[in-house]
Amino acid sequence: MHITAGSNITTVKGVGDKLKKVFYNLNIETVNDLVKHIPFRYRDTREIFTISQFKEQEEGTFLGQIVDTKNIYTRRGKKLTKVRVADNEDKIDLTFFNQTYLTKVLRKGDWYIFDGKISNKNGKNVYNPKYEKFEGDTDLQTNLGKIYGIYHETKGITSRNIRKILGNIKDEIPNLYSEYLPKEILEKEKLVSITEALVQIHFPDSKDSLELARERLSFDEMLRVAIQIEKQAMERAKQISRPIGTENQLHKEFVESLSYELTKGQSKAIKDIYDDIKKSIPMNRLLNGDVGSGKTVVAASAILQCTKAGYSSILLAPTTVLAKQHFETLNEILKPFDVDIELCISAEKTVSDADNKLIIGTHAVLFQKELPEDFNLLIVDEQHR
Repeated sequence: MHITAGSNITTVKGVGDKLKKVFYNLNIETVNDLVKHIPFRYRDTREIFTISQFKEQEEGTFLGQIVDTKNIYTRRGKKLTKVRVADNEDKIDLTFFNQTYLTKVLRKGDWYIFDGKISNKNGKNVYNPKYEKFEGDTDLQTNLGKIYGIYHETKGITSRNIRKILGNIKDEIPNLYSEYLPKEILEKEKLVSITEALVQIHFPDSKDSLELARERLSFDEMLRVAIQIEKQAMERAKQISRPIGTENQLHKEFVESLSYELTKGQSKAIKDIYDDIKKSIPMNRLLNGDVGSGKTVVAASAILQCTKAGYSSILLAPTTVLAKQHFETLNEILKPFDVDIELCISAEKTVSDADNKLIIGTHAVLFQKELPEDFNLLIVDEQHR
């Protein structure tokens, strides 16, 4: 069967109707969804110890041969599977809980790679280690003996299952996607191809190859965000807003009313905002700064110009406490200019229909049946998006 990125997940070997429903719970419906289901962390098991070395490390990956397996039922009803593993020099005991089927899986004489941690309780033992049959060469392994990813899981599927299923289409990934970045950008940014990145993000050959894969996928994500922002800017450019004329004399009086001098950063931010609000295109600007850096006074300058131009403003705060703080602070800053400021922190409170004012509040403002018709400036603080 020919597989494409848009093919249903059931086209992948190992995925039937039952597992399809499990994958759907992870929002994985297509082959592309599966390939883009990226591990959230990794474990490096490339260094394989002998059993003696493993005992000294007390945690890690080791190779051993199955010597004996048996199921034990405790008086309290617990089901334990005891497995003895040995190599040419030493031996160690493993204990698995509620996995009695392992006596049929871990066959005597077979070699396995194990990954776990020694518990000194009741003597040295390894509880519930991860395991994988040794294929004679770590290059042939799917999980252990490699750097392997750990995925977000759901009931009915584990990271091990996800890696196994991804392994069934590993060789198909290069055929599923075409490179969309120009060669010049790949060379300039030192990026690997998209197909190499998608293979290495799931089956990394080394830490370096994993890092290169992460860099490529991160670049693509940032590129998508940049394109989306540019599209939004182009859409905004088609919209029309009411320009707010700014008065130099009013700004001079505002600056002189302050008990401190504006920083260069504040002055530049105010100029940029003034330049934006004069236009007939909606302003969409991020004002970024540390706590206490003076963002509020920058906002106040825009509010003042908006008010004196005959329009109302709204400032949304993430919490009632912060809304009250803004109310007190802006009342103090704008006091010399007689700006009407109203606090709205309850959906039951009705905003008055007076013009040329500043409304400060939480999300409750958004539930007002009506907002001032002359509303022309919105300022959203911090946590709001």
